[in-house]
Amino acid sequence: CIRDSNKIISVVDQDARVAYKTRKKAKTGYKNSIIIDEDSELILAYEVTPFDVTDNQLLTKLVDKVNEEFKLIPKEVSADKGYATTDIRDYLKDHDIISNIDFYNKPDKERKIYSVADCTFENDGNKITCPNGISTEGYKKRGHLKRTYKIDASHCCNCPLRDKCIPNSTQSKTASKSFIAHERYDAVLRDEARVKTEEFKEAKNARFIIERRFATGVRNNNMRRSRFIGLEATTKHTALSNISTNIKRVIHILEDTGEVCPVLS
Repeated sequence: CIRDSNKIISVVDQDARVAYKTRKKAKTGYKNSIIIDEDSELILAYEVTPFDVTDNQLLTKLVDKVNEEFKLIPKEVSADKGYATTDIRDYLKDHDIISNIDFYNKPDKERKIYSVADCTFENDGNKITCPNGISTEGYKKRGHLKRTYKIDASHCCNCPLRDKCIPNSTQSKTASKSFIAHERYDAVLRDEARVKTEEFKEAKNARFIIERRFATGVRNNNMRRSRFIGLEATTKHTALSNISTNIKRVIHILEDTGEVCPVLS
């Protein structure tokens, strides 16, 4: 094998890649990313990639595939924190899809300087209120995908929270505070409100069902280890596994509804 940065590329299978599930646990190979219907548990779309492709690169592609193949746009999408990016959140908001994606826990240690996370927002992100209760309307764009909210210096000069808000505030009594947020912070705010609801908790508790589809592939279709070399061949193997998994699931659904009687030998 040859080592390229932190990836190991096999001279036998040059499409395979290495990624880490944890800091100490590395895996080499490919990834079968799927999107399923929660009620039927059928696989609606899939994408096979080298293992180092992160999950958050695939969610929007899978949702688009479902729309292209079945002319369906889901009402809700549930995923784990690996998909917790602002790009995904604004994609779901723009497509009127409810996002059931949690946030990573904030560090327990107290921040020295207030940031946009300490502010409250109104008007879909157009109005911001600082930790001292001062509000400002509107913002300015700053670079790529950034927006800046500025508090007037007249409020900042005598603010009791000044030392926690403006770095080196004693050096400049006229300095004012600017809060910087992602251009699509409105999508983040929407999801922050969503995670506090009972509906989100129910959706989060139901997310385990996708693991059953992976388990079927591993148990019955040799999906623990690819039988083929290369991305193209592995994709064919994965496609057959996903089809087989769906067929098994359809049989179970029909049996549960009494439309198919099991054959006893």
